[in-house]
Amino acid sequence: MNEPRRVAEERPAWLSLTGLYPETVIYSGVEVSRSLAEGRFWARAGIGRGKQKRAASKALATVFGPRARLSELTMLARGVVWEKYPYLKGVVLLLSAGDGLHAGVGPRETLRFYSYSGGAISEMVFQRGIRAADSVGQAVEFAYDAELGFLNPDLEEVGSGLCFKALMHLPGIIHTDELNALREGLDKSGVKCEGFLKGWPRPHGCLVVITYRPGPGLRPYEAHDSFREIILFVVEEEKEARSALLSSAEAIVEDRAARSLATLRVARVLGYDELSDMLSWIRLGVALDALEPLSIREMNALLFLSGSNHMRAMAGGELSQLEEDIMRASFARAVAGSWVE
Repeated sequence: MNEPRRVAEERPAWLSLTGLYPETVIYSGVEVSRSLAEGRFWARAGIGRGKQKRAASKALATVFGPRARLSELTMLARGVVWEKYPYLKGVVLLLSAGDGLHAGVGPRETLRFYSYSGGAISEMVFQRGIRAADSVGQAVEFAYDAELGFLNPDLEEVGSGLCFKALMHLPGIIHTDELNALREGLDKSGVKCEGFLKGWPRPHGCLVVITYRPGPGLRPYEAHDSFREIILFVVEEEKEARSALLSSAEAIVEDRAARSLATLRVARVLGYDELSDMLSWIRLGVALDALEPLSIREMNALLFLSGSNHMRAMAGGELSQLEEDIMRASFARAVAGSWVE
């Protein structure tokens, strides 16, 4: 089996572990960024020099297993990975330990550890990312300043080197036109709020990315607690918005949810934006008991396994837009047809 198809058929590892609030938080996690003390070790080609190379490889093996290697992905396989793990976008070289833990080397040549799970980030997921970075740090010297903390090319991550992200499903906030207000409120706290897919203030799929980079004054565990509070705040805001939406437009919500599920089961041509919108209504309908329970994990899998690169990888070659949409519809019918109402 060729590499792109093999990668495309693998389910996202973060689906195997689910934290709290999975009906609102699709995934969340922490990224730990570290630069090596001695200059350009992690080149774009991905190989280091001499003793540092051997020390780093050995240290990575303690985290990712003795057979783990940093290997550059083909362009199509890389695109498939970025659809399956959107938070890895920009990573040139990738090493995976499974279950949502990765190490990657980005264009700015920093070593970056990613620890994610479905739902809200847990203490275990956070510690997993920190431990991975600390284990490698015992064998190689990271760039560090006694006053500033860890040094990184991204000035926003100087200090702790931490970046927290959450992909959230916020149909209540979006359909009650409160997304701009949420973004303005979060922005005052140094938290970024962006649409996952195109369209603002109504991004397709009602999917919103929350990004939090703690300043140098916070300890790692304080930063983790702050991020958990941010997630909880947004979850509560979404609950209130869904309640308001249901009280003012219950029939519309039920209708859109039911029609989206029915259409998904018979569609012959389906664009990705359209699919994400249908899944949004279905997820909302399930959460508000307008539809019979469906597996959140299965809905997430459909969303992240049906992007353009996945379709091309499964087809084994280039596709026209119509061919891609036909293939996506066939895939969606097969998945949705197995769901029990």
